Amino acid sequence: MSCNGSQKEELSATNPTDETHYQLKNPDFPVEIIEAYVPFVSPSFKSGDSNHVSYELTILNDRTIPFILKAVEVYDVKNPELAIAVYDSTYLSTHFYRHGLPKGNNPMELLGNEFGVVNIWLHLKASGPAPKEVFHKLVFERTKEGQAPKIYKMEVARMPIPEPTAVSLGLPFKKGNWLYATAGHKDARFITEGKASYAQRYAIDWLTLDDQGHYAVDDRSKNTNWVGYGADVLAVADGTVVAIKDGIIENTAMSETMATPVTRATIAGNYIVLDIGHDIYAVYAHLIPEHLKVAIGDKVKKGQVIGLLGNSGNSDAPHLHFHLETKSPKVLGGEGVPYYFSEFKQLASYSDDAIDGLFDLEKIPLTASDASTRINELPMGNGVVAF
Repeated sequence: MSCNGSQKEELSATNPTDETHYQLKNPDFPVEIIEAYVPFVSPSFKSGDSNHVSYELTILNDRTIPFILKAVEVYDVKNPELAIAVYDSTYLSTHFYRHGLPKGNNPMELLGNEFGVVNIWLHLKASGPAPKEVFHKLVFERTKEGQAPKIYKMEVARMPIPEPTAVSLGLPFKKGNWLYATAGHKDARFITEGKASYAQRYAIDWLTLDDQGHYAVDDRSKNTNWVGYGADVLAVADGTVVAIKDGIIENTAMSETMATPVTRATIAGNYIVLDIGHDIYAVYAHLIPEHLKVAIGDKVKKGQVIGLLGNSGNSDAPHLHFHLETKSPKVLGGEGVPYYFSEFKQLASYSDDAIDGLFDLEKIPLTASDASTRINELPMGNGVVAF
């Protein structure tokens, strides 16, 4: 029996990164009955005072015994007694996804042969030694007929913590004030040729503000009244155009109805995909139709104008959707990977609940007592930054 080089690389990539004799514990059952694994781990990245790793933990019940997931805990393999992160029922209620689960079923309960996916954002202190490898402890509840509920804990899914990303990008637009949002992307799952992936794991929506914080003037239903509409979209690095979509008509701004039904083929609207090397694609979405400045096969330089910011596809206002993903046969078919900008000023930060309320304001504040300059970071959450 023999194995080729690519198989050897795949096997070595899944081995622990730091030698340790710690063995995961599952004392409550004579055999393991829960399948749990992390299909893909992207590099870590710095934002604020922490390093961050985003990934998806798949959990499958391999027996007929039903379990209710109560929490997921994360431990450093070298310090297995103290949890470095705990994701409780509140977190799981919005980040434990039960794809294909019939309506009315308890989303926290895994019946026989059922699975779910926990979307995890792991925050690690930027100062001090970081864990090289972690594992996960699943906390389940099981109730036998006529008995009180019992808690079971199962240690699963050892996972290396990758080194920080080395991908530094230029701006995908010109300098100025930009409102950004990430909340709607990080849990987005697509299946491409039978394989699930999370291309938008680090995607950001960018919306232009003028010097007073206005995002639009007068009638907001007109795309042309939005400050950023028609803004130049720039190549973030030298690269080659590998895919484009053009001809999708634009939406009426702030309308709940899309001009074109949203499908896999139209969700990104008019888009451009650049191959920027290192098996990474840069994706620009929601561009103005008939105004793409490049064609498939074109070589582009960092900072070159490649299109114009618009409102096509799954978009309710003129903005730029931008992300990086690994190479894939279709747009949104790869795995999202992080990057960083060399410098920006963080003017404000907003919760997921607060971001929508900003559009009830005539203009968005651009001054803050806690504004700070960020070096070699990726903006997280939602907020306003100045480049």
